[in-house]
Parts: sequence; C-alpha cells; structure tokens
Amino acid sequence: MTEIKDTDWAYAAGFVDGEGCIAIARSFKPRRGRFYYSVHIVVSNRDRGVLDWMQINCPERSHRLRLSGA
Repeated sequence: MTEIKDTDWAYAAGFVDGEGCIAIARSFKPRRGRFYYSVHIVVSNRDRGVLDWMQINCPERSHRLRLSGA
C-alpha cells in the first residue's frame, strides 16, 4: 500500500465532515459480562466513484459499501 498524501487525507476529512458521521458504538457481551466500544466512520453518497475512492484510499480493517438513494 502506498503512503496516503496530505491532500488525500484532507479530501477524506472534508468528505466525512460533509457526507458522513463518526460514532462510538457500545455493545454488551453477556458471556464476558462487560461492554465493548468501537468507532464507526460512516459516509453516504450517490456517487459510486467517491465511495470507491474512499474504500481504496482510507486504511481500515473493514469496509461496507452502500449506495444511498441510487
């Protein structure tokens, strides 16, 4: 994987700011008797190209691509 440019980070940040949200989710695991927390970064857009760009250029462990209003 190539290093992400500062301009790409700026574009991604602007895209999340305008078209997405950052959320903290809490889930309870009864077998362990405790809560777990995870961070979710969600973006939504009708332009498949922008979502594909985000998926390729933003290093995450999991991706779920979903078009909205298409």
